[in-house]
Amino acid sequence: MVVFLIHWLCGWVAFSLSGADCGRFLSDTRQHIFFVKKRNGETMAGCSKKDYPHVAKAARKHHCKTRVKQRFGLPFFILKYRLRVGLFLGAGIMLVVLLASTMFVWEVEVNGNLTSGTEEILAAAAEEGLKPGALISGLDISTIEFDLKQQFSEISWIAINRNATHFTIEISEVTPQPEQIDKSQPCNIASTYDGIIQSIEPYSGFPQVKAGDVVKKDQLLVSGIKEEENGTVLYAHASAKVVAQVERTFDYVRPLYTVRTSKTGEVVQRKMLSVFGLKIPLSFQRKPDQKHIETTTEDPIELFGLKTPFSMITIEYELLDETQIDNDPEQLKRLLMDDAKAGEEEALAGDKILSREYVYETTEDSMILHCTDLVEQEIGEERPIVVT
Repeated sequence: MVVFLIHWLCGWVAFSLSGADCGRFLSDTRQHIFFVKKRNGETMAGCSKKDYPHVAKAARKHHCKTRVKQRFGLPFFILKYRLRVGLFLGAGIMLVVLLASTMFVWEVEVNGNLTSGTEEILAAAAEEGLKPGALISGLDISTIEFDLKQQFSEISWIAINRNATHFTIEISEVTPQPEQIDKSQPCNIASTYDGIIQSIEPYSGFPQVKAGDVVKKDQLLVSGIKEEENGTVLYAHASAKVVAQVERTFDYVRPLYTVRTSKTGEVVQRKMLSVFGLKIPLSFQRKPDQKHIETTTEDPIELFGLKTPFSMITIEYELLDETQIDNDPEQLKRLLMDDAKAGEEEALAGDKILSREYVYETTEDSMILHCTDLVEQEIGEERPIVVT
């Protein structure tokens, strides 16, 4: 491989050989010739560009004739395109751009995050200066690590690793602990709904209502504070099971018509070149006003297997036709009833349903099912007392 590369850089020629004394000629010049082989009844040989004049001269001494068949290598390539200045100028500029771009950040990625959003972390890192296109020599990695850890409380450990122009933010997150109820903290029990108390079982605290009382939402049911006649104030972590008769309402909506879409087969395409996140349009095709499906693909541009900060972005708009179809009212009612049954089973799971009432309403573009359920359910909610 190394020998081939040297030959290519220096240039070499393949030539045909003919004459009566070819054997002696090949023996005398074997140190200059790469190969000798027969091809289509013709003797072929190869030598470097600089050695060919000596080889041709030696052939004439041995009454042999050489004829160049093909030329290979960099010198001949340059000679062929010597008048195309733009080609070499463009290649030179591209090489300079690539070498200069190695002083900048090409890519930033995040590893190890489970609860923290990748986009949020990358946005925070960009505000600190770590982003594609940033000058590497101007980055203070230790400061960026510290600032990111301060911004995200769920991060317990962070390290930013560099691999040439690529940076990886390695993260380890705090394991969340289950929320513990502090039984020592005073609290009240308040109502979460309007209703009529059916039963109350206080475990601690001081009840403020009894069975048969009508209560409003947020009304105090069991107090965690009691003042004695001697002025002493008692505090308790109120706890109780309070069951009330509550009216619950739910609304379910279905459209009176369905818009059915179909593909027209026509696709509009836009292309952009992304350089360090800067998008440069390569076509001036506008985004269509017609209903469409938008698909964006980004293909990184690689050089010798190395990912560069350049990528080609292709946006395709697949055009659609829309057809409006009226829905059958009776079928809508059946669907709304199915929605109501599924929704009530989820929202009222474990509650005792006493009665149900359904009312349909039709608007300009939809049908609505209003559901009113009378249920027995627990309505007590603990609310902390702030003691100053």
